Amino acid sequence: MRMVRPILIVVTVLGFAVIAWYWFTSLRFEDAPAVQFTMLDGSKPMLTEMHGSPVLVTFWGTSCVECLREMPDLVRMHDDFAHRGLHIIGVAMPFEPPDRVYQFQKMRKLPYQLSLDINASLASGFGDVRLTPTTILVSPQGKIVYNKIGPFDVEWLRGRIVAMLKET
Repeated sequence: MRMVRPILIVVTVLGFAVIAWYWFTSLRFEDAPAVQFTMLDGSKPMLTEMHGSPVLVTFWGTSCVECLREMPDLVRMHDDFAHRGLHIIGVAMPFEPPDRVYQFQKMRKLPYQLSLDINASLASGFGDVRLTPTTILVSPQGKIVYNKIGPFDVEWLRGRIVAMLKET
């Protein structure tokens, strides 16, 4: 009887460890979707073409207050890291009229790329994104390593990007 209890504890702890490992690896580091962006400049790059570099994808809307608050941080990240390989892509939600997105980019002089999601294929590809802001960081290996609905943690995100850029 005395031997059964320690074995039961070990088995229980190992079971939780296996479940935690499965959750951590299968949900947090899933493969990024093989989506194609439609950039404002007319180019249509595939996300898979950007493997080898970190990619920060942010779903936003022109009337989203939190999205507007994050834009200066995105501009700083672009200015600090684009020359080292970071791609930042702002994906305008499907309900955004293209003319409004073009005008917004022109007015704000955003240096990072903006993409239209007219048919919601990007929102669908990234797990049915419906809320803004939603920020997704894709590793150079093509894995989703950060998926956040709501304002992102600037310092954590910058640190993770720096670490990824050192690895590449």
